[in-house]
Amino acid sequence: MDDLLGATFAGMPSDLLLVSLNLDEEQFADPEYYTQLGVCQRKGGPRLIVELTERLGTGANTVTH
Repeated sequence: MDDLLGATFAGMPSDLLLVSLNLDEEQFADPEYYTQLGVCQRKGGPRLIVELTERLGTGANTVTH
């Protein structure tokens, strides 16, 4: 996830201050997402805001290192 977010941020305007991410219930409760988002946040760039979606976790992608 860290590489994907980094690559995504690289293509965004450099003055972007905030990015909102939507996680489903399963992802929101998974501590690995917060670990990876924290790693990305500490590297700098826009501030990350995590939001809980109403979609259930069925078919959710998992985070890999």
